Amino acid sequence: MFLADHRIKELWVAVSEALRTKERQEYLYSLGRTLPWPKRTWTLSSNHLTWNAIDIFCSDPKLWIYPEWMEWWREVFMIARRYSIKSLYQTYGIEKAHLENIRQAVPWNYLTTTKMYELFTQQLEAAINTNWVLWNLCTEPDLKEALEKMNKLLRSKRSKKD
Repeated sequence: MFLADHRIKELWVAVSEALRTKERQEYLYSLGRTLPWPKRTWTLSSNHLTWNAIDIFCSDPKLWIYPEWMEWWREVFMIARRYSIKSLYQTYGIEKAHLENIRQAVPWNYLTTTKMYELFTQQLEAAINTNWVLWNLCTEPDLKEALEKMNKLLRSKRSKKD
């Protein structure tokens, strides 16, 4: 419902992560603690483990993936509240991109196969566009080659879905 809201579509909101395995959650938790990287999560018992959280980004090619423009975030948060979804950023001042289902009675997995396919396709297009932007900004030949391989792989996944 939230993701299908026409205002969310107009804001180019896309999901970067929803359901996580316990292993993935443990890996993300280790970042910044046992692995040298900025901290990525604050708990081992995330709502991602139960379909009650999503991470979002902006897939508009004219904006940054995580816009600095607070008005974009405020608009997303306002719409989210109408669907009983809270923002950790508004509650605790952390993780703008993390949204949680307040009720937890209606998990995110209400999505039908068709809707999941539509979301997958959107994410695939966003990944291809992001790689294309990175490729154009990149000056390192090895990295350009890696991005070209990634785009070929993403395009092959897209053609298999068509």
